[in-house]
Amino acid sequence: MATPKFDPAAILASRPAYERAIGIISPKWEVARMQARVQKHLFEYQAAMSDRIFAPKVTGVPAESYKTARDRNVMMWEARDLVENFAPAKQILTKFAENISPSEYAPATGDRDYDKIVAEYFHDWCRRADFEGRHSFRKLVEIAVMTRPVDGDCGFVTRKMNDGEIRLQLVAGDRIGNPNEVVISENYFSGVTVDIYGRPVSFRIYRLGRNGSYSDPEEVTRENFRHYTDAFRADQYRGVTDFHACLRTARMIKDILEAEQVGVKFASQQAALIFNAQGAPPARNLFTPTTATTLPNSETRQQEYSEFGVLRYLSHGDKVEVMPSRPGTSFQGFTELLMEHFAMGVGISCGVLFGTQDYKGPSVRAEFAQADRSFARHKANLCAKVLEPIRDDVILNGISLGELPMPTRLAGETAVQAMRRALRGAFRFPAKLTIDVGRESDANINENAIGAKSLQEIAAEQDRDAFDRLEENAQVASEVARLAEKYGVPETTIRLVGKVLPSTPAAAAAAGSQVGEDAAEAQAASVARAEPAKPASAGPGDEDEDDDEEEDDPKMALDRIINRKRNTLNRLASRVERVSAIRRALNQPATEAAKIRATFDILAN
Repeated sequence: MATPKFDPAAILASRPAYERAIGIISPKWEVARMQARVQKHLFEYQAAMSDRIFAPKVTGVPAESYKTARDRNVMMWEARDLVENFAPAKQILTKFAENISPSEYAPATGDRDYDKIVAEYFHDWCRRADFEGRHSFRKLVEIAVMTRPVDGDCGFVTRKMNDGEIRLQLVAGDRIGNPNEVVISENYFSGVTVDIYGRPVSFRIYRLGRNGSYSDPEEVTRENFRHYTDAFRADQYRGVTDFHACLRTARMIKDILEAEQVGVKFASQQAALIFNAQGAPPARNLFTPTTATTLPNSETRQQEYSEFGVLRYLSHGDKVEVMPSRPGTSFQGFTELLMEHFAMGVGISCGVLFGTQDYKGPSVRAEFAQADRSFARHKANLCAKVLEPIRDDVILNGISLGELPMPTRLAGETAVQAMRRALRGAFRFPAKLTIDVGRESDANINENAIGAKSLQEIAAEQDRDAFDRLEENAQVASEVARLAEKYGVPETTIRLVGKVLPSTPAAAAAAGSQVGEDAAEAQAASVARAEPAKPASAGPGDEDEDDDEEEDDPKMALDRIINRKRNTLNRLASRVERVSAIRRALNQPATEAAKIRATFDILAN
């Protein structure tokens, strides 16, 4: 539809007759109304105009009105029903749990020894973090990650035990506030009490009975409650289910699939439809009758069937139509379109959530990258709302109880700065989504080489800590050196040179040759260490005199040359044997190796 041209003359000409009559009574009023009419067309938005095909919303409600409070609960119950009875909705929560739930906490205080102390203390606390004694901290967070998208929000109440330690109690979203009560207050929003500046002061937590009744409200201060929500409006205090924009689409998909399943089942039970002039079953059998079956209610049932390949001749007026196949040709494309809308409502690509895409090509890498950014946003929100505040409470409480030592103050550092440094660290999450590990590994190497990405950033993408990985590498190297010294073998026999597997036969041959050279050198060095040391020379010229005597004896000089050649041939033969073994392992022809070995045999003789 083309945008209408702004024409003041046409606007004035379209005035109704009563406005012209106003000009007769009061020309001033007529001029004012004409000016208002022109200004209305000059400054209006087409999206705000109503016409025969579009009618915009003309009213709105705040994010925390009484109506939205009721709508929040209705959508929560609908989302819960979908998760319980619709597999794709349950799959979405599984993806959230797999990609957002943290795996461990890695302190980064700047002191590696103190990092190990903090990590050990925090991991030990995680095992007994649940106030109810049922779950670990990791499991509690996993449940919260799957609860928030459905309920809209949830929270953790921090409680002090008799021994002073902190425990956590997970509270579902429907226990924050009572949806059945009407509280007339400008400072109370569905369980959240705020001050005059709009800052949350306390949260009202109810006990929810098995029959859905609310009782025993408890006011929990904001310092003792970690509210996990993902608000998208500035005046929003309570969360709304992530399915709110696609609930109707998801319900429609579920109903369509169930109806189609019933249709397919019915069609599979009906072979054909028979039409005749009587509109009733004919007196004769059109097809071969089956044996009559007596039902429990004393009725008899008899069916007819037709063998494959048999020709049947019907009477005039008889017509047989085979039941159409189900589902139709357009069913899959239509349902995939609805599934894409369902995924868009949640904010994650359809291929990542449901695996409906063909995983190849640059488009899929872009799709996974976009999903990884969406999960990264959820991870950041989880850390800011839940993980980091709880981490701070646990570590500071451990220091106050004396169970965790104070960090060593650095030069010029105050006690407050040292305490803040004790809280430095990051939660590790599952590795980022990818379908091309080799390509991303090469990219990480190049970015690290030019200084665009640090080792810590690369390790964080793989849910690891760079310093821990370097320490592991050092431990492996130390253990290899110890074993090599213990058994008198070179280190290259324990691990590959270059720490990579050969990718081609030529590279394998080169690696085998290098291993042979290293082994020969190590063997020669070990033999030299095993030989007894020569006695000290009586004078400065004795050693030179012995060398001169050996040089004066032609036989000794010849033997020495032959021994050198024999040792060289032995080392070369060892290399050839290694090349042959590698070629055999790679199913490569060993003709060249055989030729070289034969040549060495001739030279040796």
